[in-house]
Amino acid sequence: MPCGVTELYNLRYLDISYTKVKQIPASFRKLMHLQVLDLRFTCVEELPFEITTLTNLRHLHVAAVHDLQERSLNCFSATKIPGNICGLKNLQSLHTVSANEDLVSQLGNLTLMRSLTIMNVRQSYIAELWNSLTKMPNLSVLIIFASDMDEILDLRMLRPLPNLKLFWLAGKMKGGVLPSIFNKFEKLTQLKMDWSGLNKDPISSFSYMLTLVDVWFFGAYCGEYLSFCAGWFPNLKSLHIADMEHLTRIEIEDGTMMGLHHLELVGLRNMRLVPKGIKYIRTLRQMILTDMPKELVESLRGSDAHIVQHVPNIHIFDSSDPEAVNNFIFWPHLAKKYGSGVTKYDPRK
Repeated sequence: MPCGVTELYNLRYLDISYTKVKQIPASFRKLMHLQVLDLRFTCVEELPFEITTLTNLRHLHVAAVHDLQERSLNCFSATKIPGNICGLKNLQSLHTVSANEDLVSQLGNLTLMRSLTIMNVRQSYIAELWNSLTKMPNLSVLIIFASDMDEILDLRMLRPLPNLKLFWLAGKMKGGVLPSIFNKFEKLTQLKMDWSGLNKDPISSFSYMLTLVDVWFFGAYCGEYLSFCAGWFPNLKSLHIADMEHLTRIEIEDGTMMGLHHLELVGLRNMRLVPKGIKYIRTLRQMILTDMPKELVESLRGSDAHIVQHVPNIHIFDSSDPEAVNNFIFWPHLAKKYGSGVTKYDPRK
């Protein structure tokens, strides 16, 4: 970090993203007018205590991606913030912070928050965390990661967050059941469920959510089949299904997902048949298959080619192929969220 930066007392915007910076100096306390601090894709793992004195800070982004495909629970690093964050009352976005008992309580003071990513969440934090979230009337983006694959989160009996538009929840659900709170996300347009351990086909539970545009299910379901019935998901544009170990088939009825443009199937090791209902989705523009069984790929190129003949762009990848990782066709939302070049950057090099 150039030592002269902290002498720029009137600095309002500081972008150090995509650098090899490992530490933020305590002298940052001098930047009292700083409103935006962008530390994405750096090597910063812990912020200094002095960061909590920057009371004009509105956007604090500290995140590094370890799994570019976002197929694991530790795909992001979580940054520790020591001290009390209650003074950061102007903060509107905070990504990506590591949870602890004190922090989840202090978040309730940040009532202007619109966008939050919090990781290492334990069940013992949930009640206090949710109490803090309900004090953020403008919260529209929420990303929650459990502390590990064995941590079971119980979201039952929690109050809804009425203005939530994007919800990414990574972690096992208690009892393998989708909590009823999902019935009350009336404005949700983007939903991502990772490693939820659901025992029942979740598709029907989300079918009433007419506002959904983008859906990701990564390792969220333990069953053998998913069903999409006529009339469901009328506004859905992209669907991503990945790493469901026991999934053998996807049933798609005529009249479902009538506006779908993008379909991505990843790592479904036991699904050997092309979903025949794809032929009904005439709006489909792009289909991406990654780490799919050889039998499915061969049938797609042979006997089942007629099922997808209306799809103009079909891409088949192996995740070990660098072309798959570095192509934004593979993960277009990475480019959208983090900007051009993200998948090609590794701060450890």
